[in-house]
Amino acid sequence: MKAPRPAVVAYKFGDIIEFGRGCPCKPAFKHYGIYVGPERVINVGQGDNDIFHRTLTGCTFGKLANTRGKWIKEKVDNYLDDYVDPSTNDEVKTRISEAIENCPRYHVTNRNCEHLATFVRYGLRVSMQAGTAVKFVQDIKQGSQNKMKIQQRQQADLEAVEQQYRRASTISLQKGVKRFIFTTQSPSSKHIMLSTAGNMKILILVALILQVIIVQETDGYRRASTISLQKGVKRFIFTTQSPSSKHTMYEFGDIIEFPRGRGSFTAYKHYAIYVGPQSGVNIGQGNNDIFHHTGKKCEFGKLQDTRGQLRERVDNYLEKPGLLPKEDLEWVAKLTRKENIIRRINELKKKENWGKYAVSSNNCEHLATYVRYGERLSIQDGTFVGSLQQRLENKQNTQALAKLEEKIEELRKEAERQRASDPSLMLSVFALALILILILYYFFQKYFYQK
Repeated sequence: MKAPRPAVVAYKFGDIIEFGRGCPCKPAFKHYGIYVGPERVINVGQGDNDIFHRTLTGCTFGKLANTRGKWIKEKVDNYLDDYVDPSTNDEVKTRISEAIENCPRYHVTNRNCEHLATFVRYGLRVSMQAGTAVKFVQDIKQGSQNKMKIQQRQQADLEAVEQQYRRASTISLQKGVKRFIFTTQSPSSKHIMLSTAGNMKILILVALILQVIIVQETDGYRRASTISLQKGVKRFIFTTQSPSSKHTMYEFGDIIEFPRGRGSFTAYKHYAIYVGPQSGVNIGQGNNDIFHHTGKKCEFGKLQDTRGQLRERVDNYLEKPGLLPKEDLEWVAKLTRKENIIRRINELKKKENWGKYAVSSNNCEHLATYVRYGERLSIQDGTFVGSLQQRLENKQNTQALAKLEEKIEELRKEAERQRASDPSLMLSVFALALILILILYYFFQKYFYQK
């Protein structure tokens, strides 16, 4: 008689395992753990246990069979793999050791089992509780923090890959091309004077030609590389796969930037507004997920078709310190109300409101900032074109920022007027006065009237 075959283990070391709790149709919440498998494969001190997880009492090893729920089968849920690179086995082992030595007191929204699992696998602590009844609580408590952490990690991964990409190369760009891009050596071109915004068209044409030169140069540059990029990093930078819709990082009305260039060189950026159907807002986008200016007209399009060699990302740059004073940032967010964004998109859908495309005054970035903030700006931050724009006196940007300051001042004054005329405040004062009168009356009755 043949011996029975051992069960095939579907989990790998470092996988995040989710354990649904509650009804199979919609779990109340999910418990998370890290699969570490038997000690004979990779030893992290687990003994005969096979998972590492956070319990109410601490960070500890446990048995998958004992953690499994009654109604819902556990499964792998490495849900951030489409956004950031998972850690190596050595990094997972190091973080498990760190968590055992330093496991702070359990907190439902700030230090739970999901925070531990994502920390061990990715090196960042997030908790989304996707597809559960408590998801809305996590969105309120930590939704924006989760989004910010993931975006910061994506940017760090991108910079690391670009550095590795440059170090791995054995062929440098020709000296003449480098000199042409970054310096102006000849006496005739040493001091280029740009006096009008109309010259921007010529500059952008030059940038695009340089981009073609660099792409051709870097084809050999990449083939000569002796270090291959990891599979997850390749998918993050170079492929055109759409991110998993399971945990989308974009919200309705976000400005999405699409860098155009190669490696560390960005010629310019295309901008669009995210209107994805999963946002729950229907403005006639169908199965499209962005709204942008294509150069011919303002229309809906697909994020996947617009994506270039460099990865797109959210860039709501007026809500970050830099262009506006810090004290104005909280007021800028009030200009991005959903109803305002919908109204502006419906306005620009009409042909008579497009306006003729102009590189310096009516481009894709002007559309994106108008839809989100109500004013037209074009900064092209961190690009070759943007560095040239900084040498020009862009009156349109100056006027737009001044108008934003005026709108913010109006919002402040309106908030002050509302506070002054708030009936709830008057009722609170009246109620407080009434309570004080009743207390005085009580003491008067007790200590004076009886005498």
